[in-house]
Amino acid sequence: MKENVADSILERVNKMVGKVAGRLSIQYKGVKPFDKQPVKTEDQLFWYEQLGIEDMQYLIQKYGRDAVNQFVFESEQIKARRSRNG
Repeated sequence: MKENVADSILERVNKMVGKVAGRLSIQYKGVKPFDKQPVKTEDQLFWYEQLGIEDMQYLIQKYGRDAVNQFVFESEQIKARRSRNG
């Protein structure tokens, strides 16, 4: 079966978008994302404690293992601070 031209174009566009996103993430590392509000600590901890195995697998597939590990690390730090402060 002959490949659809639109599929080829979409593949090239997705590659370009990926490259641009990579460059932007390096350039703007540590800068608050555009049009995003920070998540309240209480909300982050609530959603973290609700996560199941399937949820974690989905997050890893969508955002990558490093991002999920960072989220888990930050959430565990929040829990540790709260347990120390009573």
